[in-house]
Amino acid sequence: MSDDLRNPEGWPNIFSDQRVDLPVNLLLDSSGPTLALSDFLLLLQVSRAGAELDVEKPGFFASLDILSDDFVRAIHAEGGDGALFRLKFLMMSAAESDNRHFCSYLRDTMLLASVFAAREAALFEPDNALLPADPGIDRFAHNVLNPDLSRKLFNPGVHDGYLVYGLNRPRVLVSMPFKAGSEYTYDVYRNSLDVATSLNMRGYFGTFLMFDYLEGLGRDIDGVPAWLIFFSLIATHADAVLFVAEGAGGLTDAQRREAALTPDRVPKKIVTLRENELTWAKSDDTPPGLEVMHIGEKGIMSKDEALERDAAFAMPMIEQYERGSFPNDRLIVLGDGSVLELFPDGRRVERRF
Repeated sequence: MSDDLRNPEGWPNIFSDQRVDLPVNLLLDSSGPTLALSDFLLLLQVSRAGAELDVEKPGFFASLDILSDDFVRAIHAEGGDGALFRLKFLMMSAAESDNRHFCSYLRDTMLLASVFAAREAALFEPDNALLPADPGIDRFAHNVLNPDLSRKLFNPGVHDGYLVYGLNRPRVLVSMPFKAGSEYTYDVYRNSLDVATSLNMRGYFGTFLMFDYLEGLGRDIDGVPAWLIFFSLIATHADAVLFVAEGAGGLTDAQRREAALTPDRVPKKIVTLRENELTWAKSDDTPPGLEVMHIGEKGIMSKDEALERDAAFAMPMIEQYERGSFPNDRLIVLGDGSVLELFPDGRRVERRF
């Protein structure tokens, strides 16, 4: 490796020599809404016209001010009309500061992707043999796929319990080493961005769902933490799952539990970062005796009310993820008005309703 590819601290450059060819599960394909390039560019023109008239613009049009025509065209060239709709979704659903955070990442990742464009793709080698699923996963409907749910889970931006970076397939669930059952506090934006960028520099590209700890999902459901069941549900609807470790410490206990509730049919990979590469994660140093106040739309609320609010998004999905009446001896794909059943013996049955 040449000296000019080393950083000022003397660390070896962490850029991979190859882009990793991450898998895409075609059974999770879902058409979803789209937005034509001409229509998006027209939205930008409307936004700029509002600025020239010196009128206060609605939040969505105000958020478009951070986008340029060239940036939108680059997004379209990479992901087509579907990526433009997801970009519009991000602009409509996030605060301006969030939009700047995520769009800055999109610009950086397009630049990093250009570095790998001329390089031969490396074959993705999963670590499923090292991370087998626990038989207890069969109590959940991990063999039932809902492509529309997969698409919606991976919409970009901030969600209850996770963040999503990127606009295009593959859809990759990322297990981070400083959350979930670890009870760590950290800068969620900085750390998640650090992880996403580190993955890019190692040749991993796609849409990254960064799973975060949601205190409202701390309760147990028949002995299994709700946050762990939620992770399993998302993993079931991902193209791949990356377990990020830092240094020689390997995976945390929480990450190993996540791997155990990730179906074996989903490709799993351990990605080891340098020691101290995630510089902002820290143990909880909240001063003892400090009163914590929970504030909602109607003012101060109790902790129990706050936890219920936190769990409101995920709990209905978690409850539907229980095995129920679904058999576990086949792969079941829920479609628009149909159910596709793929049997281990090669049989394929499609039923419409």
